[in-house]
Amino acid sequence: MPQIDAHAARPVGKLLPADLRSCPVWQWAMDEIDTDGQDETWVRPTAHSVVPASACDHYLVSAVAILRDGTEIPACVEVIINGPRKSFHPAFVYLIDRQLPFASHATDKLLSRYTKAANNHPRKWVLDVVIEGERRQRTGRARSRAFAIVLACFDLLWTRHMKKQQARNRGQG
Repeated sequence: MPQIDAHAARPVGKLLPADLRSCPVWQWAMDEIDTDGQDETWVRPTAHSVVPASACDHYLVSAVAILRDGTEIPACVEVIINGPRKSFHPAFVYLIDRQLPFASHATDKLLSRYTKAANNHPRKWVLDVVIEGERRQRTGRARSRAFAIVLACFDLLWTRHMKKQQARNRGQG
């Protein structure tokens, strides 16, 4: 694994495929909010070669999206670890170095035009690394946009609740 620059945090929108190739596991830099203009959209690279199976955390993980016609393109999946519960939310795909939402009508149109295949859109994803303690890379199917949004909101709220609960428990101990 390459040496990680602790000051390499950046807005998630500036994350490039080359960044994910060099460091496949990124972490939300929530503890650095208001540091040098950073906000909740910033991520930082980790030295992890697998996704840690920690008690409660969020990661952005390098992946491959497989389109309807079989074309494979770089992608990124948000992995939420909540104790034994793990959830996976396809975040975005890359068309060259341009970040596009994983599930959107505009993305589907651009991918169809680029691949010259009608109605071409992400159908599946495969993580580039494994979850700690597992042998195989996780895979998943693309869900409908509406279902993915509802599920992502629920997981975000649940994770925030669990982090607050952990903070309260640390304060009582």
